[in-house]
Amino acid sequence: MKNPKIKNIMLVILYTTLLIFFFIHISDVLRILDFVFKVLAPILYGLVIAYLLNYPYKVFYDHHFNKMVTKHSW
Repeated sequence: MKNPKIKNIMLVILYTTLLIFFFIHISDVLRILDFVFKVLAPILYGLVIAYLLNYPYKVFYDHHFNKMVTKHSW
């Protein structure tokens, strides 16, 4: 693909083909997306909960457990 014009034309053809395929099989595409979301939803919820609880955990840890940490001279 030395000619950039040919490359651009090929990209437009590919994009158009994928778009037509998407609209023809939209019910299948939506079913697959629904399945993927159902599989990934617990992971996403866990990440959100972990992100939200990270700051209170740091405050609690620094306030209560910092006193228990002993510093060694070695």
